[in-house]
Amino acid sequence: MALLFGAVILLAGRPGVAASYPYGIWVEAEGPNQTLDDLGRLEAMIVAAANAGITNLYLQVYRGGRSWYASDLADDDPYRRAVARQRYDPLQFALGLAHSKGLRVHAWMNLFNLGNRREGPVQAGLGPAAFTRDNRGRSLLDYDFSRPPGDEGKSLMLDTPGYWLDPGDSQVQAALTALIEELVSRYPGLDGVHFDYIRYPYGIPTVPGSRYSNGLDFGYGERSVARFQAETGFSAFAAKDDPSVAQRWDEWRREQLGRFLRHVRVQLRRLKRDLTLSAALLAWPDRAYLSAYQDWRHWLEEGLLDQGIVMNYTRDGRLARYISRQAVGFRGRSKLFVGLGAYAFLDQPDLLVRQIRDARQEGADGVVLFSYDNLLKRESLLQRLGVFLKR
Repeated sequence: MALLFGAVILLAGRPGVAASYPYGIWVEAEGPNQTLDDLGRLEAMIVAAANAGITNLYLQVYRGGRSWYASDLADDDPYRRAVARQRYDPLQFALGLAHSKGLRVHAWMNLFNLGNRREGPVQAGLGPAAFTRDNRGRSLLDYDFSRPPGDEGKSLMLDTPGYWLDPGDSQVQAALTALIEELVSRYPGLDGVHFDYIRYPYGIPTVPGSRYSNGLDFGYGERSVARFQAETGFSAFAAKDDPSVAQRWDEWRREQLGRFLRHVRVQLRRLKRDLTLSAALLAWPDRAYLSAYQDWRHWLEEGLLDQGIVMNYTRDGRLARYISRQAVGFRGRSKLFVGLGAYAFLDQPDLLVRQIRDARQEGADGVVLFSYDNLLKRESLLQRLGVFLKR
């Protein structure tokens, strides 16, 4: 592990000297290594990162309604297991050790996506109506994720199979805001909060908005549809037949995410003014805007995020460079980090190094690697990457 992280340092300067350029790594809670579930593995990760000059840890502490920190609102069984088995608080331990070694810790939270967990305190408190529905009125609770849903003879599928809360549901927004506030209040040492899945799900093949009714489109939760009609006088289900309604409905969904982000930002600033707010963003800005209603270009322009991290996951080096260049151009009042998929380079670490260099040359404010668990899969990857960068 030290070879890999030490190699990353060489991009910024002399070996063994802490890099001034921000490098980060996503650390999964439920990946193959289950880093947060074992004190020794958690300590090994932090020590390796510190020795290498990694500056930012994006530590996954909330996923599928479960928390790896003390919570009264989420299912904190992972936290309680750690306390019972090894008598340690995973997040508190990580904060203490990481800070002692000069690393910043961002609490990574999967927001509207619940993965394969349809049950838990968060889900039960909100009730079935909180789960999003598609443009046929079908709740995701009724989906069979073992096979794509059939639709008029066409095979369609969800981009990220699993259960999603409806982003336009004000009760969902309030519940997630309460979770985030609880986390920051109980762990004031946090340097940042990092949001993942702050968007709507979308169907594959993708469709550009609600007007194209032959595809899958989401966000038609019961309370969202009712609120849209109360505010505009129109039914969301009329969007497929009326372009003007489609435009208003799609804009309404984009604004729900922006509204949620603005509110959370204000609340967090009251709790800790210097807290860094970041989010993982879809690499394709038009798809994000049209299909996932994630208008991240506007978020960056408005400065709603301190860091926008574009998930630039591709083996195609030229495409990766194009994506990085385009993303940096939308930086606005926020910093623009590029996230790279290290999992795609298990046998060719030189290609990963090239993408890191390209992101820096295109003007990215930082680079984040996905993920720690993937980088552990092959020791040969760490060795070869280290040798390559020392040439």
